[in-house]
Amino acid sequence: MFGCQLHNQNGWCRKWLPILLGAVTVLALLTLLRLWDLKQGDLAQQAAQITLHRDLSASRIHLEQAINKRIFLVYSLAAWVRTSPVLNQVYFERYAKVLLKEVSGVRSLQLAPHSVVTFIHPLKGNEAAVGHNLLADPKRAQVVRKTISEKRLLISGPVELRQTGRAIIARYPLFFPAVVGNLSADGYWGLAVILIDLDRLLDEVVLESQQAGVEIALRGVDGKGAEGALFWGAAELFEAESNSLLLAVNFPNGQWLLAGRPLEGWGGQWQGRTLFWTLGLLVVLLAGYLSHFLLASRNTTHTLLVTDSMTGLFNRRYFLSRAEQCIVAAQRSSQPFSMLLLDLDHFKQVNDRYGHESGDRVLIAVCQLLLKLIRDTDFAARIGGEEFCIVFPKTSVDEAWLTSERIRRAIEAEKISLSDGEVISVTISAGVADLTPNDAGDDLSQLMARADKALYEAKNSGRNRIKTAS
Repeated sequence: MFGCQLHNQNGWCRKWLPILLGAVTVLALLTLLRLWDLKQGDLAQQAAQITLHRDLSASRIHLEQAINKRIFLVYSLAAWVRTSPVLNQVYFERYAKVLLKEVSGVRSLQLAPHSVVTFIHPLKGNEAAVGHNLLADPKRAQVVRKTISEKRLLISGPVELRQTGRAIIARYPLFFPAVVGNLSADGYWGLAVILIDLDRLLDEVVLESQQAGVEIALRGVDGKGAEGALFWGAAELFEAESNSLLLAVNFPNGQWLLAGRPLEGWGGQWQGRTLFWTLGLLVVLLAGYLSHFLLASRNTTHTLLVTDSMTGLFNRRYFLSRAEQCIVAAQRSSQPFSMLLLDLDHFKQVNDRYGHESGDRVLIAVCQLLLKLIRDTDFAARIGGEEFCIVFPKTSVDEAWLTSERIRRAIEAEKISLSDGEVISVTISAGVADLTPNDAGDDLSQLMARADKALYEAKNSGRNRIKTAS
């Protein structure tokens, strides 16, 4: 009814329809621009989160390596006590120097038989600590008793030192068989202790994070993780509103919680946004003015109808129509006719691992290769998600196989860059079938079925190969 009225009102249509079409085009394109803007903002946010996760993970690994490397010195010290026939300050100093030869940032190594600090390195500057009864010290007695009762290494601190700065204290209880003598009823000998300079431990990590544009904070006093108090950075980084990334820093029998966010904040702008909107609005206005000419263009309309918009190959509908015509022509002229069905190997894994945007990049890259490698007389189509078909008119099955193998090798050798900068390669499996002059009764569906069977033979044979239909 509405179409008839338009025909009856030719003058009105000629005058107002282009204007209406232009207005609709402008509104549609503005909507698309806004959606694209939002999408790019989301992508920029995701990219910032990925970058933050990478940089903060590097800082976490660096911190874990640094603290565990020093904590494990206590285990070495304990092993020395168990195997050393003589314990005195001289022998202790020699062994402690060996342990600290390749390790910096350690304030002191200590041995505390019966929980009394007896041996210490370096002794200079720490003389006052010799003879210190840890169980009689109200500030340390509780954690020392817990260390002894649980019979495992425990972390204390950070604690403020009498000298200057802060330290992490790792205490490891030593137990021996009762036959050794001079032990408590449960075999308790004493403690191996290390004091780790917290400021030196964190300086490199903080500098590394700042250079990467990341602000960090740490909590977890006494190795209590999220339940422990803040001891480095701003407390606001642990608030939900900050959108900080949180990672656990693990060490023996404890952990810290590391928070990080971009130094300059998350922001809402993506690179090139101003230019995008400037050019985008110009394009919108131009598109609105010329839309009726563009939409009326037969070539443009035809292209939109017969091709796959993402890859540029023919779509399935056009392929079926044209391939049927080619088969009829081949049967009439008694000329060979071949077809290749190919499928990307493990493409679902690409989508699952890297995302659909990266999957689209892979499809586009493969299709660009196909267009470069086939002849002008051949044509290719995307007939499914990652399934494609190439038609080879006037081509025997052997010639088609050679071309197909060349395509397979080229795709296997192609390095495809993904949106996150990673480079991957993909392979294909394919089946080739031909229509010879003796196959006058074959139609398109039969030919595709034979090629499809060969394709599945290729997949079942290990993929990344071409099989010819029998």
